[in-house]
Amino acid sequence: MFQARRDFGRSVIVSAAALAMCALMLVTSAVAQEAPRDAGSLIKPPTIKPPTARSQTTNGRTSTSSRRRKRRARRTRASIASRRAAAARAAATPRQVNGAIVDSADGMPHTAPPASTTTTLPRSMRPISGGVLNGRALILPPPVYPPVAKAANAAGTVTVRVLIDENGKIAEAKAIYGPKLLRKAAEDAAREARFAPTQLSGQPVSVTGVITYTFVVPQ
Repeated sequence: MFQARRDFGRSVIVSAAALAMCALMLVTSAVAQEAPRDAGSLIKPPTIKPPTARSQTTNGRTSTSSRRRKRRARRTRASIASRRAAAARAAATPRQVNGAIVDSADGMPHTAPPASTTTTLPRSMRPISGGVLNGRALILPPPVYPPVAKAANAAGTVTVRVLIDENGKIAEAKAIYGPKLLRKAAEDAAREARFAPTQLSGQPVSVTGVITYTFVVPQ
């Protein structure tokens, strides 16, 4: 009787141990299955919500404000550059102080250039063109043939441009065409020519024109 009881107690203990082992295995299996699910939930990326209408409006306003600030900055830089360029030009331009020119580069005064003395003659006092004047001369001395030109056998026609003043005298004479060896002799002869005074509307005027001289090699 006592032996039967002891065997029954052992069987109960073994059954209890087996039940405990089964329960432990079930718990371990459940934990193993839940672990990956929990790990995945830990690294799950956050959900990005699309911007609402209010946030889009705010971004548009922010973008417009940024463009306006950029435009104002560009205008400010352009204005500063323009003022600097104007200041540089003003510094490089000499200024006149008490009749003297002060150069900003060295700060030293320089003598002011004299005022132009060129005057415009009235229309009645301007020279008129007379063309070829040989036939209008009162006195037209022949030129002297230069010895140098004779030695070189220089010959030809020399044209001298002249300016006749209001009294009929030659004020200027300049050879403009012909052999160079004969031009000086032609100019000297032209300065000795005399013409009758020329009047225009009752006022004496000067005349411009040409005198021609033909040189032939003397025999």
